Amino acid sequence: MSSSEQSDSSPSPSRPASPYQSGQVLPSIKGMTPILPYLYMSDADSALNKPELIRCNVRFIVNCASEDVDNMFEDDSNYSPEYLSFPCEDTHDSDPSEYFEPLFEFVSKAKEQNKSDSKSQCLIHCTYGKNISPTFVVAYMMMSSQKQNKHLPLSQALKYVTSKYPGVQLQQGMLNSLINLEEQLFEETSMTKVGVKSHNSARGQGNLRGGRGGKGKRGK
Repeated sequence: MSSSEQSDSSPSPSRPASPYQSGQVLPSIKGMTPILPYLYMSDADSALNKPELIRCNVRFIVNCASEDVDNMFEDDSNYSPEYLSFPCEDTHDSDPSEYFEPLFEFVSKAKEQNKSDSKSQCLIHCTYGKNISPTFVVAYMMMSSQKQNKHLPLSQALKYVTSKYPGVQLQQGMLNSLINLEEQLFEETSMTKVGVKSHNSARGQGNLRGGRGGKGKRGK
Protein backbone atom coordinates (compact mmCIF):
# COMPACT_ATOMS: atom_id res chain seq x y z
CA MET A 1 0.00 0.00 0.00
CA SER A 2 1.30 3.41 -0.85
CA SER A 3 -0.15 5.09 2.25
CA SER A 4 -2.03 4.24 5.41
CA GLU A 5 -5.06 6.17 4.19
CA GLN A 6 -5.38 3.82 1.24
CA SER A 7 -5.55 0.85 3.56
CA ASP A 8 -9.20 1.39 4.48
CA SER A 9 -10.36 1.24 0.90
CA SER A 10 -7.92 -0.68 -1.31
CA PRO A 11 -9.27 -3.87 -2.90
CA SER A 12 -7.42 -7.16 -2.68
CA PRO A 13 -6.94 -9.27 -5.79
CA SER A 14 -6.75 -12.51 -3.85
CA ARG A 15 -7.56 -14.17 -0.51
CA PRO A 16 -4.27 -14.00 1.40
CA ALA A 17 -3.70 -16.23 4.40
CA SER A 18 -4.25 -14.59 7.77
CA PRO A 19 -1.72 -14.80 10.61
CA TYR A 20 -4.68 -15.50 12.91
CA GLN A 21 -5.08 -18.94 11.37
CA SER A 22 -1.44 -19.76 10.84
CA GLY A 23 -0.36 -20.52 14.40
CA GLN A 24 2.35 -17.87 14.08
CA VAL A 25 3.17 -15.97 17.27
CA LEU A 26 4.00 -12.31 16.73
CA PRO A 27 5.86 -10.08 19.20
CA SER A 28 3.74 -7.66 21.18
CA ILE A 29 4.39 -3.94 21.39
CA LYS A 30 3.17 -1.23 23.70
CA GLY A 31 2.44 2.39 23.06
CA MET A 32 0.21 4.44 20.81
CA THR A 33 0.57 3.29 17.23
CA PRO A 34 -0.70 5.26 14.21
CA ILE A 35 -2.91 3.08 12.01
CA LEU A 36 -4.42 5.75 9.74
CA PRO A 37 -3.54 9.46 9.40
CA TYR A 38 -6.24 10.29 11.97
CA LEU A 39 -6.41 7.07 14.01
CA TYR A 40 -4.22 5.52 16.71
CA MET A 41 -4.53 2.19 18.51
CA SER A 42 -3.13 1.31 21.94
CA ASP A 43 -3.42 -0.52 25.23
CA ALA A 44 -4.80 1.03 28.43
CA ASP A 45 -1.42 2.20 29.70
CA SER A 46 -1.03 4.51 26.73
CA ALA A 47 -4.63 5.71 27.00
CA LEU A 48 -3.88 6.85 30.56
CA ASN A 49 -0.64 8.61 29.61
CA LYS A 50 -1.73 12.25 29.57
CA PRO A 51 1.52 13.76 28.27
CA GLU A 52 1.58 11.29 25.36
CA LEU A 53 -2.08 11.92 24.51
CA ILE A 54 -1.47 15.65 24.46
CA ARG A 55 1.72 15.25 22.43
CA CYS A 56 -0.18 13.26 19.79
CA ASN A 57 -3.12 15.71 19.97
CA VAL A 58 -5.67 12.97 20.73
CA ARG A 59 -9.07 14.63 21.03
CA PHE A 60 -11.30 11.59 20.60
CA ILE A 61 -10.94 8.34 22.58
CA VAL A 62 -12.82 5.05 22.11
CA ASN A 63 -12.58 3.01 25.32
CA CYS A 64 -13.42 -0.58 24.38
CA ALA A 65 -12.98 -1.86 27.95
CA SER A 66 -14.95 0.68 29.96
CA GLU A 67 -15.75 -1.75 32.80
CA ASP A 68 -12.04 -2.24 33.43
CA VAL A 69 -10.50 1.08 32.32
CA ASP A 70 -11.70 4.49 33.48
CA ASN A 71 -12.12 7.47 31.19
CA MET A 72 -9.43 9.16 33.19
CA PHE A 73 -9.56 12.63 31.62
CA GLU A 74 -13.29 12.99 31.07
CA ASP A 75 -13.56 15.76 33.67
CA ASP A 76 -10.03 17.07 33.43
CA SER A 77 -10.01 20.87 33.38
CA ASN A 78 -6.81 21.07 31.34
CA TYR A 79 -7.29 18.18 28.92
CA SER A 80 -10.73 16.76 28.18
CA PRO A 81 -10.97 14.57 25.07
CA GLU A 82 -14.35 13.33 23.89
CA TYR A 83 -14.97 9.71 24.91
CA LEU A 84 -17.02 6.85 23.51
CA SER A 85 -17.19 3.81 25.81
CA PHE A 86 -18.05 0.16 25.20
CA PRO A 87 -18.19 -2.50 27.97
CA CYS A 88 -16.82 -5.29 25.77
CA GLU A 89 -15.95 -8.64 27.31
CA ASP A 90 -12.79 -10.41 26.30
CA THR A 91 -14.08 -13.97 26.02
CA HIS A 92 -13.73 -16.48 23.19
CA ASP A 93 -17.38 -16.07 22.13
CA SER A 94 -17.88 -12.30 22.59
CA ASP A 95 -19.85 -10.51 19.86
CA PRO A 96 -19.18 -6.75 19.70
CA SER A 97 -21.19 -6.16 16.52
CA GLU A 98 -23.80 -3.98 18.24
CA TYR A 99 -21.09 -1.37 18.79
CA PHE A 100 -19.79 -1.20 15.23
CA GLU A 101 -22.20 1.46 13.98
CA PRO A 102 -21.71 3.94 16.87
CA LEU A 103 -17.97 3.35 16.54
CA PHE A 104 -18.08 4.24 12.85
CA GLU A 105 -20.05 7.43 13.51
CA PHE A 106 -17.65 8.51 16.27
CA VAL A 107 -14.45 7.89 14.30
CA SER A 108 -15.97 9.51 11.22
CA LYS A 109 -16.61 12.61 13.33
CA ALA A 110 -12.97 12.56 14.41
CA LYS A 111 -11.88 12.16 10.80
CA GLU A 112 -13.90 15.20 9.75
CA GLN A 113 -12.33 17.28 12.50
CA ASN A 114 -8.93 16.04 11.39
CA LYS A 115 -9.61 17.57 7.97
CA SER A 116 -10.14 21.01 9.50
CA ASP A 117 -7.43 20.51 12.12
CA SER A 118 -4.81 18.21 10.61
CA LYS A 119 -3.29 17.35 13.98
CA SER A 120 -6.51 16.21 15.67
CA GLN A 121 -6.42 12.45 16.35
CA CYS A 122 -8.67 9.61 17.52
CA LEU A 123 -7.47 6.75 19.74
CA ILE A 124 -9.08 3.31 20.01
CA HIS A 125 -7.88 1.32 23.01
CA CYS A 126 -8.73 -1.64 25.21
CA THR A 127 -6.74 -3.11 28.11
CA TYR A 128 -3.88 -4.89 26.36
CA GLY A 129 -4.37 -3.78 22.74
CA LYS A 130 -4.44 -7.34 21.45
CA ASN A 131 -8.04 -8.36 20.81
CA ILE A 132 -10.87 -5.85 21.21
CA SER A 133 -9.30 -2.61 19.94
CA PRO A 134 -7.87 -4.29 16.79
CA THR A 135 -11.32 -5.72 16.13
CA PHE A 136 -12.87 -2.25 16.26
CA VAL A 137 -10.14 -0.72 14.11
CA VAL A 138 -10.65 -3.35 11.42
CA ALA A 139 -14.44 -2.98 11.61
CA TYR A 140 -14.11 0.77 11.10
CA MET A 141 -11.77 0.33 8.14
CA MET A 142 -14.12 -2.05 6.35
CA MET A 143 -17.15 0.15 7.03
CA SER A 144 -15.30 3.24 5.83
CA SER A 145 -14.34 1.40 2.66
CA GLN A 146 -17.93 0.35 1.96
CA LYS A 147 -19.25 3.88 2.57
CA GLN A 148 -16.85 5.06 -0.16
CA ASN A 149 -18.16 2.37 -2.54
CA LYS A 150 -14.87 0.53 -2.27
CA HIS A 151 -14.02 -2.97 -1.10
CA LEU A 152 -11.48 -3.67 1.63
CA PRO A 153 -11.44 -7.43 2.39
CA LEU A 154 -11.20 -8.48 6.01
CA SER A 155 -8.07 -10.53 5.34
CA GLN A 156 -6.28 -7.50 3.91
CA ALA A 157 -7.41 -5.19 6.74
CA LEU A 158 -6.18 -7.67 9.36
CA LYS A 159 -2.85 -8.07 7.64
CA TYR A 160 -2.41 -4.31 7.49
CA VAL A 161 -3.29 -3.70 11.17
CA THR A 162 -1.00 -6.52 12.27
CA SER A 163 1.86 -5.02 10.26
CA LYS A 164 1.36 -1.77 12.15
CA TYR A 165 0.75 -3.30 15.58
CA PRO A 166 2.47 -6.68 16.09
CA GLY A 167 1.05 -8.89 18.83
CA VAL A 168 -2.62 -8.77 17.79
CA GLN A 169 -4.43 -11.89 19.04
CA LEU A 170 -8.09 -12.00 18.01
CA GLN A 171 -10.41 -14.25 19.97
CA GLN A 172 -12.78 -16.50 18.06
CA GLY A 173 -15.88 -14.39 18.74
CA MET A 174 -14.23 -11.18 17.61
CA LEU A 175 -12.95 -12.71 14.39
CA ASN A 176 -16.31 -14.30 13.61
CA SER A 177 -18.02 -10.94 14.19
CA LEU A 178 -15.69 -9.36 11.65
CA ILE A 179 -16.41 -12.14 9.16
CA ASN A 180 -20.15 -11.48 9.63
CA LEU A 181 -19.59 -7.77 9.11
CA GLU A 182 -17.61 -8.39 5.94
CA GLU A 183 -20.44 -10.49 4.55
CA GLN A 184 -23.01 -7.81 5.41
CA LEU A 185 -20.95 -5.08 3.80
CA PHE A 186 -19.71 -6.84 0.66
CA GLU A 187 -21.90 -9.97 0.32
CA GLU A 188 -18.80 -12.15 0.35
CA THR A 189 -16.08 -13.16 2.77
CA SER A 190 -12.30 -13.41 2.49
CA MET A 191 -11.94 -15.65 5.56
CA THR A 192 -13.69 -18.70 6.98
CA LYS A 193 -15.13 -19.00 10.46
CA VAL A 194 -13.30 -21.42 12.70
CA GLY A 195 -14.96 -23.07 15.67
CA VAL A 196 -11.86 -23.57 17.79
CA LYS A 197 -11.85 -22.12 21.29
CA SER A 198 -8.83 -19.93 21.80
CA HIS A 199 -8.76 -19.26 25.54
CA ASN A 200 -6.41 -22.04 26.62
CA SER A 201 -3.10 -20.40 25.79
CA ALA A 202 -1.83 -16.84 25.71
CA ARG A 203 0.39 -17.91 22.80
CA GLY A 204 -2.58 -18.72 20.61
CA GLN A 205 -2.31 -22.43 19.87
CA GLY A 206 -4.79 -23.85 17.38
CA ASN A 207 -6.39 -22.33 14.30
CA LEU A 208 -7.11 -18.99 15.92
CA ARG A 209 -4.64 -16.88 17.78
CA GLY A 210 -5.90 -15.68 21.11
CA GLY A 211 -6.31 -16.21 24.79
CA ARG A 212 -5.11 -14.18 27.73
CA GLY A 213 -3.83 -17.02 29.87
CA GLY A 214 -6.03 -16.22 32.85
CA LYS A 215 -5.52 -12.46 32.82
CA GLY A 216 -9.23 -11.69 33.04
CA LYS A 217 -12.25 -11.40 30.78
CA ARG A 218 -12.18 -7.91 29.33
CA GLY A 219 -10.11 -5.45 27.51
CA LYS A 220 -7.51 -6.86 25.14
